[in-house]
Amino acid sequence: MSGHEGLEAASKNSILNANYISHRLKDHFPTKYSRNGLVAHECILDCAEFAKVNIKEKDIAKRLMD
Repeated sequence: MSGHEGLEAASKNSILNANYISHRLKDHFPTKYSRNGLVAHECILDCAEFAKVNIKEKDIAKRLMD
């Protein structure tokens, strides 16, 4: 519905946002599947350390949305 320009803008924004989140959280959560410190359109964080103290991924996601 947004046409070629809208799709291109949405793609650029998703890549920019994913890399921003990855960079801001790198001291707290290791980022999986990054190359040269950059990610694609999604940022996948490794939450394995938090599972050891009974904190679930859903809890982390809720806090990030807040």
